[in-house]
Amino acid sequence: RLLLAVPVVVAGDSMRPTLRPGDRLWVDRHTLRWRSPRRGELVVGLPRSRPGLWIVKRIVGLPGECVELHRDCVSINGVPLAEPYLAGPTALIGCFTWRTGPDEYLLLGDNRAESDDSRLYGPFSRDRLRGPVRR
Repeated sequence: RLLLAVPVVVAGDSMRPTLRPGDRLWVDRHTLRWRSPRRGELVVGLPRSRPGLWIVKRIVGLPGECVELHRDCVSINGVPLAEPYLAGPTALIGCFTWRTGPDEYLLLGDNRAESDDSRLYGPFSRDRLRGPVRR
């Protein structure tokens, strides 16, 4: 618990092209004690439904927002979100709409077609975010 950072290894394709399987990262365990998580930041989250599973995803939705996913577009409170980190349009199956609670974040993978993220696990409360990742 005294460690400032914990190593993690990327296991799947859900964050391509940003991260690849086998990439080694560090989870900064203390940053989120002093500041709020930021949109666009890569973090490690722990889904409530999968104890022990650590997933690396990107924060898309912040507390108190209406987040809509439709085809290849994410909108925040009706405004399309610029996502320069994506390789191109992302294929989404179906449409999703969430209104996050006062302590909830939506996490999505950059490779949306291959990602188990908030679309499967739901929103992540702040206490389920272990911290931002560093290379």
